[in-house]
Parts: sequence; C-alpha cells; structure tokens
Amino acid sequence: MIDLRSGCDMDDIDKPKPEPVNSPQDLWNTYRQMMDRDGIDFGAVWLKLIVEQIQWLSSTAARRDFEELCEAGCVPLVLASIIGLIRLSPRIENWWRLFVGDSDKRRKMTIALEKAATALEDAFGDVIAGEDENRRQDLAKVGCLPPSRLVSQTRLYALMLNVADVWAEKVEVHSLKEFTKYLFVGYVKRATGRFCDKNLSALIGEIIGLPDYDEVAWRMWRSRNYRRLDKHLAWIPDLLLDMANDMARLMENEIARLT
Repeated sequence: MIDLRSGCDMDDIDKPKPEPVNSPQDLWNTYRQMMDRDGIDFGAVWLKLIVEQIQWLSSTAARRDFEELCEAGCVPLVLASIIGLIRLSPRIENWWRLFVGDSDKRRKMTIALEKAATALEDAFGDVIAGEDENRRQDLAKVGCLPPSRLVSQTRLYALMLNVADVWAEKVEVHSLKEFTKYLFVGYVKRATGRFCDKNLSALIGEIIGLPDYDEVAWRMWRSRNYRRLDKHLAWIPDLLLDMANDMARLMENEIARLT
C-alpha cells in the first residue's frame, strides 16, 4: 500500500513596474497567502491532485516502480506531485510557451497586469473592504469572482511573468516535457543517491503512453540532457528535497482534517 505520509521599451519608462520577486520561494509564499486570503483551501486542492495520481498508479503496471522508488528514499507525496505535473504537461504547454517565449511581450504584459491590478484595487477599494464570505459565495453563484480575488489573481499573474522573465534568461530548457523529465530524475537522484533508470524509464513510458519506452532510451535522453539542465535547474529538485518532510507533514495534517 502506498503511504501518503511518508528590460522595457522607452515608452514604458514612466509606467509602474511590478515589484521584483527575489526567489521562487517568494512566489510560492505569495501564492499561498493569496489563496488563504481568498478562502481557497490549498491543502484540499493538493490532496485531490495526489489522490488522483495514486488512483492512476494503482491501475497501471507502474505502481511497483513507484513503490520501489519510495522504498529507496523518495517521498510519495513529492513523487506523485511530479507525476501529476508530467501528466498535466500537454494541457499546460501553452502556459509554458508564454513564460519562456517573447521576452519583450512578456515584460509589457507584466506591466499591464500590474497596472490593471492597481486600477481594480483603487476602483473597488470600498467593495473589497466590505467583502465577507457570504458576499463571495453570492458572487460565485452567479459566476463572478469577488473583486479581492480578481485583484489577487491579476497580481499573481504579474508575479509569475516576472519570475518567468528571470527564468527565461538563465535556463536552457527547450520544452515543458524536457523540464518535467529533468525534474523527475533530479529529485529521484537526490532522494535515493542513484538515477534509478529502470524504474524511471518504466514510469515515464507508462505516463506518456509508450509501453516500449525502455531503459536504453531513457539512459540516452539522460546522458544528452541531464548535466546541461542540472547546471541551471539544480535548485528546484534541491528545494523539493528540502521541503519534502514539510510537504509530507502538511498533507498528513490535511488527511487527518478531512477524515
């Protein structure tokens, strides 16, 4: 049984600039604060994602490979989260192209979003001040976002694009698929001390729907790409490794709360 515990154009110079985001952790903290303030239960959303991945694994031949990786030192929660990202990647490829595409367009969008958030905040200030959960629910019933959440989401997208601008300048990632595969092997290598090529190739093959994808093909991909990507992206699996125990405790508390 799987254990869940375990730069701008001259025309833009006088326009307001978004506040800099110093690290991905800043973005994460901001996101959590926005969700908490807007009444979104992040733990429940995350748990739902994890449960979906566990259910999918339980119906595939990849379950034993998942369990072997957990026995070797991986935290099930982290592994399931990465698998969920890989499975979602075809549906969020357009977002990826937005974040790593035309930098001039992205910066203009960042400025425009920050201006829009400020304008909404000014226009709806009194409404936002009087918001409570009942009013939010009434708006939700007619398909409307509360003004506070609209401001928060607009500013969040500006922050995301700001981080993406730094990201796109520094990394050499050619596709979302490449990134998710690196994230998978990067975390497993750090958690277990080994590349675990047999398990990873089997899981990747199952996830992308290529049952003939074997260890040789996976080793060839890793030998061509891992070192290049790790040069720029090592902090991400490092962060996952550092956060793993806290993430497990968070999810354990969420499970206890909901059961």
